[in-house]
Amino acid sequence: PEWIHEDLMAHPEYRTVFWDEAQRLLFNGGAFTPERAQPIWDALAAQVDQAVIGESIRWGNDLARARQSVWSAKIAQVRTNFFPTRTATVIAQLRQRNQYPATAAPTFNSYGGIVPAGFLLFMTNSVPGSTLYYALDGAVPRVRGNGVNPVALAYSPGTPITINAQTTLKARIRSGTSWSAM
Repeated sequence: PEWIHEDLMAHPEYRTVFWDEAQRLLFNGGAFTPERAQPIWDALAAQVDQAVIGESIRWGNDLARARQSVWSAKIAQVRTNFFPTRTATVIAQLRQRNQYPATAAPTFNSYGGIVPAGFLLFMTNSVPGSTLYYALDGAVPRVRGNGVNPVALAYSPGTPITINAQTTLKARIRSGTSWSAM
């Protein structure tokens, strides 16, 4: 599968879909963010904890305490050293392999979910000299061939978008001919 993925990354449409999936998983409460992954890790560690004690006891009392303290220290190390930095590390690795765009994706003052009628949505474009395009009907701002979708609107920085009905907003930043993830 890796070689298939590597070959497909040469295709701009596949690459864009991959970037979007990485953005979804690695940001804004996605499955690979620390706030989502940490509780899964903690639950699995708790399930295995008693088995580690039992396995340690099998080797004798002195070693049992030593093994349990090593296990507990390793769990704490992963919790404090691995999870907080892992997302940034993965993004850096993907960028290094040209598998994630250098152009940063837009940020919002609220991501998904239900908002009250009249909600004021603000978007931020952190890429100087670029344009943030968005669509309110679920359309993607970038179309096949790297163009701008005719239904996409250019966002004016600092101007709120009022949300009064069910809306699917999709946004990307375009810097020259490069696009961000959605």
